[in-house]
Amino acid sequence: MGIKETIKNALGGKSEFVQVEDKNRFYFMLQQMQNNRWKITLVVLFLFFFIIAGINSAVFFGIVIEES
Repeated sequence: MGIKETIKNALGGKSEFVQVEDKNRFYFMLQQMQNNRWKITLVVLFLFFFIIAGINSAVFFGIVIEES
């Protein structure tokens, strides 16, 4: 399995449908919702990390923000 397939599977790029019994449909839906929550959490954490890293690098390199 290559890197491209690994990234696609990690981001939920699977397109096949899973056969679920009638009594397990709600549980399957809850699993999908939780999986989506983890993806959203990871995106927010990475954005926060890059914002903080940008602020720290600006302070480290002494970048001055002017009014104009």
